[in-house]
Amino acid sequence: MSSSADDQLKIRERIRRLIAEKADGRQQDLAAMCDIQPSALSRMLAGTDKFTRRQLLKIEKGTSARLQWLELGIEPVYHAEGAPEESEKMYEGQMLRAYLERNGIEQAELARLLNKSKTTLAGYLKSVNLNQKNKTAILNALKATEMDVFGFAKRQLPNYENGPRVRSVEVGGLRMVDIIRIPISARAGYGYDAFFADVPSEREYIPVSEDRLYPGVHEDRHVIVEVNGDSMQPVLEPGFEVMAYRMPDGMFPPLNKIVLVDFHEQLTIKRLVGVDWMGKSVTLRAENGGAELKLPMAEIRAIYHVYDYYKARL
Repeated sequence: MSSSADDQLKIRERIRRLIAEKADGRQQDLAAMCDIQPSALSRMLAGTDKFTRRQLLKIEKGTSARLQWLELGIEPVYHAEGAPEESEKMYEGQMLRAYLERNGIEQAELARLLNKSKTTLAGYLKSVNLNQKNKTAILNALKATEMDVFGFAKRQLPNYENGPRVRSVEVGGLRMVDIIRIPISARAGYGYDAFFADVPSEREYIPVSEDRLYPGVHEDRHVIVEVNGDSMQPVLEPGFEVMAYRMPDGMFPPLNKIVLVDFHEQLTIKRLVGVDWMGKSVTLRAENGGAELKLPMAEIRAIYHVYDYYKARL
């Protein structure tokens, strides 16, 4: 999320357009639609306070305006009916914005560290993909890893490093890629520690056609996970295998999506029913009527969006 005065001015202009188109010109109605205090919206529109990513996500949810349009002006303005939620997909420039905001780093400070102009940095923040030279310079300046900033990693989970993998091949015109499979034995306790401590060559990789990957998400962020227990019945049965991809740090799938959460040396699959940014916690729910599970964000190592079955039919 940008802190530059020019970007904030453009965001205010876009919000005023939404007031006209979605709330019949009534600012207080837009505030109600988006679960934002009217006084807070007034301060942001006046330029006294800045629009944060959290507020823009609320506006996206309340109006169906795309996050990319709200932040960067990238059209179309609204989500197409039935289209995948665009907020699940982030450009690398947006990931860099989010990292700066999370860590309280001003854009001007990063520009200084890079010995670049503010205009050049603004260009980076609007980039779909940063070239490797610029990305390396940014990571060195921030003293951060690629995982920290961009959500791409040379490891898929904490204490997991990619080992030798079978080179991708084409079968019947489709490119096949190898995706790590996480068995039931690795879901908790000793099995979790043992699995992620194993030498990489001993882990199991499954060849998957490229069209099974989630659109726009790199193959190295995907996993195949075996389901155990009955907490997600009837949607997920024990023994089913599902496909999931790791969300960028600090991001969550839309509410009511099924997620794989890595916390306290265990992996659990539940439905995401709440994200409390003020209280810094997330709430998960079982499908079989079990109690809700509330987790502090600080205790979550990674969160994955479970988006498809691998060995079952939707």
